Amino acid sequence: MPYMDSNGEPVEFTMSTPLLDIRKLTTCFSSPQGIAKAVDTVSLAFMQGETLAVVGESGCGKTVLALSILGLIPDPPGRVTEGSVLYRDRTFLIWRKTNCAPFVATTSP
Repeated sequence: MPYMDSNGEPVEFTMSTPLLDIRKLTTCFSSPQGIAKAVDTVSLAFMQGETLAVVGESGCGKTVLALSILGLIPDPPGRVTEGSVLYRDRTFLIWRKTNCAPFVATTSP
């Protein structure tokens, strides 16, 4: 079954169409100590057949990046504050730019 655009028309893909296109993804976490930006305007594009390994030190944001791409960041204490994820040139997830500051995490007594 072909992929359809928002008008119901079939979408034709070329070798230059990314399979997964991540644009300006930003994720913040709030705590009583303040705001932490865990993912800061990350953009990646994967073509069909490509493999990408995300490597880095412990706590550098690899898991938060993956959870952000999938829309699985728990809110609160986290929030994707900007960015979009497109699959085969179709919007999978999109976030409008928001500030990290307006949300505050609280701790249970």
